[in-house]
Amino acid sequence: MSPQEKAAIYTGIFTLLGISLTLLITNAHNIKQLKLQMKHQSKETFISTTYELRMNAHKKLFEQLQKFKNYFSLFVSENIEFTNSLDLGQFAPLEHVNQLKELYEEEALWLTSDSEEAFKALFQIGYEACSVALSIHTTKDVEELDFTSRIEPMCDKVIEETQKVQQIVRESIGISYLEENKANWHSKNHIKEAAANRE
Repeated sequence: MSPQEKAAIYTGIFTLLGISLTLLITNAHNIKQLKLQMKHQSKETFISTTYELRMNAHKKLFEQLQKFKNYFSLFVSENIEFTNSLDLGQFAPLEHVNQLKELYEEEALWLTSDSEEAFKALFQIGYEACSVALSIHTTKDVEELDFTSRIEPMCDKVIEETQKVQQIVRESIGISYLEENKANWHSKNHIKEAAANRE
């Protein structure tokens, strides 16, 4: 073989190696970029899905809290004039406390620690109300009981605590923040300032 043929063969081999190496590096780079893009999209999808699940959980809990509060409002004399009311002898909150507790346990994964603590305090007061109801219903001489002095203060306490929990739920999903800053939304500068203040 002549030196020119050897040079041509070596040149061809080096050219093929160079092309192969370039293709390998390009493909490896493209695969790496594709994986990063998929990871980023997966992360965004995960965040979006998680946020949506969290919002739905808070919505359900807020609605149940409203029903819970409405039940106890039926036994407060200041509300009786404006709403349908129940006879104080019908005070039996256990079912309502258990419904709220059941939903809480289903959705607890999505709650902040502040929300969890607020719900626990509410359940404690709710079960105290159940104890009051039980003691009233097990008393033999119903005529001697002063329902108003026992039930109304308990209902007021439950309503107040429920409102606190509702406020914490609103804060944890950002509703309170939006309400505080809605007046500033008329200009982009105010929105940027509000976001900077929150950080």
